[in-house]
Amino acid sequence: MQHSLTQEVHQVLYHFKSLFNYKSIYLFPDIQENLIAPIFLIGAQIKEPFNHQKKISWLNFYQDVLTRENLDNHLSIADFLKYYDIDILYPIRENGNCYGFLAINNDTRKVKPIELRIGDLIVSYLASFWRNLELLKDAREASEKTQNMVEEITDLLEISRALESGEDIQSLLESIIEKCMKVMNAESAS
Repeated sequence: MQHSLTQEVHQVLYHFKSLFNYKSIYLFPDIQENLIAPIFLIGAQIKEPFNHQKKISWLNFYQDVLTRENLDNHLSIADFLKYYDIDILYPIRENGNCYGFLAINNDTRKVKPIELRIGDLIVSYLASFWRNLELLKDAREASEKTQNMVEEITDLLEISRALESGEDIQSLLESIIEKCMKVMNAESAS
């Protein structure tokens, strides 16, 4: 399922690139460390991750689209944009969370308002996509937890039945020890 979603994102970004004849498109995760590398790119060569010397993690909290035209107030990221030849940088945000950045190289031509509006739509789609991946991960983790709890309860019920059945004490103790070890291993793994 995740593979088909990734293909869908690739198609959307590829059509966006083609629509405005962009030179390249990058998808970056949110900034966590000094190294920044794209997780997805179209029309560009893979480069070594960019190692920024200046603190630019503030970008994770920045709301607006950055273009070469409005970069004057944000010189701390000029080296990053220059390294990847980025002309437009969209933050991918939803409900206060920053998921990453959509970066575009439009060959340094002037950015048209329609490009920015469609870019905003693409970024909204990407934010929803990222949020859905988070929800899917949370659902899987909750399902695994629930499955482990069901197995533990089943083991406890088997122990309870064995106690009620009045089996001989040796086999009863062996069964209890086996079930307890299984439950303890499950708990130590989680």
